[in-house]
Amino acid sequence: APVAAFVGSPIYNVYLRLLGARVGRNAVIESRTIPVCTDLISIGENAVIRKESVLTGYKAQSNRIYTGPVHIGDDAYVGVGSVLDIDATMEDDAQLGHASSLQSGQCASKGKRYHGSPAQETPANFRDIDRRVCTPIRRSLYSAFQLTGVLAIYTPLFIILLYYLYSRLAGQLAGSEFNVEAPWTGLLSLALPVLLASATLFFGALLIGLLIVGLVPRLLMPVLAKDKTYVLYGWHYAIYRAIALLSNSPVYNLLFGDSNYIVNYLRWIGYRLIAVVQTGSNFGCNQRHDFPFLCSVGSGTMVSDGLTMTNAVISSSSFKLSDVKIGNKNYLGNRVHYPAGGRTGNNCLLGTKVMVPIDGPVRENIGLLGSPPFEIPRVVDRDKLAIGLVEGEARKQRIAKKLRHNSITIVAFLLCHWLHFFVLLFAGYIGLRYYPVFGIWSLFTVSIFATLFSIGFFTVVERGSLGFKRLQPRLVSMYDEYFWTHERYWKSSGHPLSSLFKGTPFKNIISRLLGVRIGKKVFDDGCSFIDKSLIEVGDYTNFNELSVVHGHSLEEGIFKTDRITIGKGCSIGLSAFVHYGVRMGDNVLLCADSFLMKGESPEAGTTWCGNPAKVISSDVCRPPLVEIVLPSMKAPAVQAAEHFQ
Repeated sequence: APVAAFVGSPIYNVYLRLLGARVGRNAVIESRTIPVCTDLISIGENAVIRKESVLTGYKAQSNRIYTGPVHIGDDAYVGVGSVLDIDATMEDDAQLGHASSLQSGQCASKGKRYHGSPAQETPANFRDIDRRVCTPIRRSLYSAFQLTGVLAIYTPLFIILLYYLYSRLAGQLAGSEFNVEAPWTGLLSLALPVLLASATLFFGALLIGLLIVGLVPRLLMPVLAKDKTYVLYGWHYAIYRAIALLSNSPVYNLLFGDSNYIVNYLRWIGYRLIAVVQTGSNFGCNQRHDFPFLCSVGSGTMVSDGLTMTNAVISSSSFKLSDVKIGNKNYLGNRVHYPAGGRTGNNCLLGTKVMVPIDGPVRENIGLLGSPPFEIPRVVDRDKLAIGLVEGEARKQRIAKKLRHNSITIVAFLLCHWLHFFVLLFAGYIGLRYYPVFGIWSLFTVSIFATLFSIGFFTVVERGSLGFKRLQPRLVSMYDEYFWTHERYWKSSGHPLSSLFKGTPFKNIISRLLGVRIGKKVFDDGCSFIDKSLIEVGDYTNFNELSVVHGHSLEEGIFKTDRITIGKGCSIGLSAFVHYGVRMGDNVLLCADSFLMKGESPEAGTTWCGNPAKVISSDVCRPPLVEIVLPSMKAPAVQAAEHFQ
């Protein structure tokens, strides 16, 4: 929905109310995942729901859609990246920390603080900020400012620019032979000017955008001071949001990630990277932040995909920006939310989906895993042995060779996307030229062509990056050429249209085209398949929104991949994560926000919950896969609720 562009503002609250949600006064909702069953959602006055948190009001499980209420009380707080399943309740003044979850049937009691997945009580305070007076007039003026910008400035400018570009292109092609009665006559004579125009637009926008994301935030940055509390919805808040929007570019993260260039790019947008030890893969293709100039990463640290550095501390009326510091010689796995005030120091391993502690002593020379976190060994013996295989001059030579390999990958990436842009631009221009003859049907035909062409084009690009072969389980060093080829595959994957079809059978068709072995009647509501041809999914399986099936690890620079098998009739919960090497039996239920660790083999009919996931029931009463659940049978959602109660 276009209104998702207004998340965090009073306009978004009005939109949710129009959809049926009960949203109290002065609530702040930063989550971009719009609730679906909005008439089952209630959010109290002065409540705060931070970014990347999820509450949808429904879930897919055992071939049924379950809906249920989600209640968040007055003055409640939901941390970054947290999940509230259906039938979850937060009473007034309750807190739920970052990277945490409330499962079905759980209740956060009034005035108490919780963290972990599933949540448990904690003394930690996740709302460490003074409140300020934020008047209704201030909120109204900020909303008016936003609407004026969109309706009176940005939209007209976009239309004027589009008209100008079309007019210039039409002027260049005015003398070209073009017979509307003979569809293919003169198309080649039109192709060259459109090709030149597409190159100018594509590469020009790429260069201008790179200047904007680096220079504009630097010009705005002096307005904001570290650890100073500001009132929401003023010009300080508008500048903070502008910096966050401009500097969090998924395009340049994807372009430069997993290469030597990512270090220079992150410094360009404002990160403080201390005495970088170049590995060629210091950062992945997807890292986010609130304020890049307060992000600091120590020497020798390596980061996988999905790091979110949360500089902003927010209440219902105020905000402040604080340092996020990651120490030296750290390794961070996937999907880590690192908050301001995180209590980790040097030489730490932060596992996938770990909850970074914000209280207690500073952890050093250890590993942390899970939510809430617990200590594990920093490095296992097998990885210690493999790390020492490439050192000294040999390592420098491998990094230089990797740089050349990554440069070719980036050039190929840009050329592929330029070719895609050219074809769509050319098709759009032809559609406009035929509009006087065929009317709206010419534009409709172009839309159908653009969709089908994009599906086919990006399928060929992704499969072609592997030579149209299937992935195989491997264990190699990050300095091995096979790993560089796999990085090229990651940069080519991520089908831009797959999210458009989530929740429909077309999502399964695209997944099959990209290499996933997927059974019949699978319901996929937005799962991310990583390393697709290593994944096999059985019939009647249900995937909920933001779930991830992840076929690899890069812990300590040792690249490991393995197959993932998900049996028939399984249900993967909202924002759940399945790691590599998992062999899941039939009819297994993985609850919301759970992390199923590498190598786990859940037995058929069991229910797993938590981070890391553990079995909580081995005798779940489940209906046959294609039959209706009888009223006398307890659905898995009900059993999970009884377990937590």
